[in-house]
Amino acid sequence: NFADNVDHLRIVTGSGAGSDQPRRNVEVSNNIFADTAYYGSRKPTSLILEGVSDVRVYNNTFYNKQGSGKRILRLRNLSNTELLNNIFHNGEVEVQKSYVLDIHAEHNAWSNIAGKFDSSLKGHRDLNMNKPGLNESNWVPLSSSPVVDAGTPLGLNSDFYGSAIKGAGPDIGAVENGSQPNTGTTTDIPDVYQPEDLQADREQTESQTERTTSRSESSSKETPVSNTASNIGTGSFSISIRSPSEIFGVVSVDVDVSHPEQVKKVKLYANGDKIGGDITWPFRFNLDTSPYRGRLHLRAVVFKGEKEILKNTWVRVVDETSANDIYVDEPEVSGELASSDEVSSADESGEILVDIISPAKWVSGTVKIGVNVNHPDRVSRVKLYANGDKIGADLKWPFNFRLDTSPYRGRLHLRAVAFEGKKETLENTWIYVRK
Repeated sequence: NFADNVDHLRIVTGSGAGSDQPRRNVEVSNNIFADTAYYGSRKPTSLILEGVSDVRVYNNTFYNKQGSGKRILRLRNLSNTELLNNIFHNGEVEVQKSYVLDIHAEHNAWSNIAGKFDSSLKGHRDLNMNKPGLNESNWVPLSSSPVVDAGTPLGLNSDFYGSAIKGAGPDIGAVENGSQPNTGTTTDIPDVYQPEDLQADREQTESQTERTTSRSESSSKETPVSNTASNIGTGSFSISIRSPSEIFGVVSVDVDVSHPEQVKKVKLYANGDKIGGDITWPFRFNLDTSPYRGRLHLRAVVFKGEKEILKNTWVRVVDETSANDIYVDEPEVSGELASSDEVSSADESGEILVDIISPAKWVSGTVKIGVNVNHPDRVSRVKLYANGDKIGADLKWPFNFRLDTSPYRGRLHLRAVAFEGKKETLENTWIYVRK
């Protein structure tokens, strides 16, 4: 981590797109770049990324308390760049547009940006404000700050101070609301149970634990349910995702809620892929882990009245074969949407939101890709692109596409464009193609 007066952190490989230097896999996360402008005898701080590829800039805070708002970030000679969950305040973000390829920027917070703002950095889930609402002495978001719970899950477990990621979603920036600097604790109870909480939960739900493990024992190393994420609060509406912590094959995943009579529907996603929906208690899903390996992100979406409540947790997929054999090429496996699929949004502004639904992160052959929108009645058509190649257009809900992956290999960028009148809404994601 880098806090306050980092002198031009540079991550550089080679001299440009044609360099013989090796490509690099770079992640910059949970850092604070403070007071980047020139003033007095202080040196500027900024992040410079140049001549590298596969770059991930996650949950950082770029913040000028004083000075004239000089550069806080420079991007040059890059490809496959992700900027997610970052705060940018009172500075200039420089992009060498003709040499920066394939930027995915989303869920960032922007305020008082100097100079020309490159359109490639704009995401339709961004926050634009006068100030992000931080305690400027320690960078902790105030409870009223719009950055709280406004990020997207990226697999980070803790913030700049080592405090647990909590709430309905991660906060945007390097520090979580409620984080205690230098203590690694939070003022609120984190989403992940402590061991004593797990033991108490097991005692209270013994019958349900036996039910889940009996369905999973052939494919989860016969371990008891040990991975539980829950909201804890007296009298509050709580959600738990129950799964063995290490899984393989097909396993049963339960989503428990404290008041099932208030719930209309529950959906489960794995690494962003829709696993299914359930409208009756108990809410149970069969998860085929064969397309995945290693750390797997699970998200439950609970529809309670007009609200959507999210719960996130992580499990680990352990495969009996070599990791290179994990891929999806069965034609019946798809991300296709059915006409009966429900779409809804917690966004009260009426903004069009778009999701790309793929059968898995690793694919092969011809696969079906669905594009979900929260207001399909307002969308006249949707187009899908793969690495810039137009795959097709669909004029009618549900929006589905057949993607032939044979021309591609490795990391594949998917972009969906939804048309509402003259307005275009973009969504980006990445999958991986295995020959």
